[in-house]
Amino acid sequence: MNIRKPHIALGQPRAFGCRGRSVALVAGLLVVLAGCVAPAPEHAGGQIHRHNWWNYYARGLWFMKEGRTGEAASDFRRSLGVERGARLRNSRDMWRARTYGLHFVEAYFPNRELGVCLYELGKYEEAERYLEISLGQEPSGRAKHYLNLARHKKMAGMRLPPPEIKVVSGDGFSYTRERGLTVKGEASGPGLISGLTVGGRAEFIELAAPAMPFERRLRLAAGTKTFRVVARDLLGRQTVRDVVRVADWQPPCFSVRGGAAKNGEWTVAGVCRDDFGVAEIKLDGKMVFSGEGGGIFEVPVELRVPAAGATLSAVDRAGNRLECRIDAAALAQVEAESYMLARAAAVRAGQSSGWSYMERVESWSCGLGRGGCGHAGFRA
Repeated sequence: MNIRKPHIALGQPRAFGCRGRSVALVAGLLVVLAGCVAPAPEHAGGQIHRHNWWNYYARGLWFMKEGRTGEAASDFRRSLGVERGARLRNSRDMWRARTYGLHFVEAYFPNRELGVCLYELGKYEEAERYLEISLGQEPSGRAKHYLNLARHKKMAGMRLPPPEIKVVSGDGFSYTRERGLTVKGEASGPGLISGLTVGGRAEFIELAAPAMPFERRLRLAAGTKTFRVVARDLLGRQTVRDVVRVADWQPPCFSVRGGAAKNGEWTVAGVCRDDFGVAEIKLDGKMVFSGEGGGIFEVPVELRVPAAGATLSAVDRAGNRLECRIDAAALAQVEAESYMLARAAAVRAGQSSGWSYMERVESWSCGLGRGGCGHAGFRA
């Protein structure tokens, strides 16, 4: 009897072995990826087949989209565990909530959405409570917006005082020699501050609050500038506070009208001017003029200067200071300039050029030091 033996070819792998391993690998990968995909919400027609918190939350969002606010609020309560129905509950708002395994729900905000539903239903106090809970757990712009709306509705009709503005730095009217101004303070009110503008620039306020601090650095221009601070509450009432600054960057000017030597000293007549007012004039530290309570724009003075000379200082209302030295050499320069100016005036008038200095000195303002004021004068 003939027995046929099986023939086995060595070194030839079976074709289906490699292909089988590839299929198994792809199938396993699909299983893993499937675990990363959130389950589809089962709320078609308002029906759900599973009763977990994420199922009720998904259906609640669908109800809101369909305008069924009351039913949406009920589903959000079930998600939170406030009402019975869900086997598992999750009462915390978060941007990414784990359901099971690798499954997640993006933007899970049941407290916030319940607060929105309650606001739409006219239950403002309850809406405020849930929106505050949501903000305490996970801040969001939507919760802040509806919390402002709920508080506005809650306060409507109340007799509340308007906002109050307190400026602790840079308040009121004053003169300054600075190039900028820092306005710092706080706006407050029982109607909750929802809008604040400082110097024409609005502060960013997302959630109205009982008190809102502010600090703004503002640029100044020469002359008078008014900056306005405006605070507005949720009821639409506003309060305005003005901050006025007079920016003066030029020191006073001192002009010599005339001078004469007598008894070992000089008697000098002059005038000190400033566009915004002279605050004080001193000669060697001794007060010659004080403009307390309000500066004077033009101050005539008569100075007794020792033969050795003296230092004149003048300060304007903004704090700009002029300092100059008055001595024999400087006064001699004044006399020479006055004489030359008098001769020039006489020539222009067609008269003799032989006028004396004392005949014309009171018609000219002759200066000492740097710069000029009028024709010439002391200027820092």
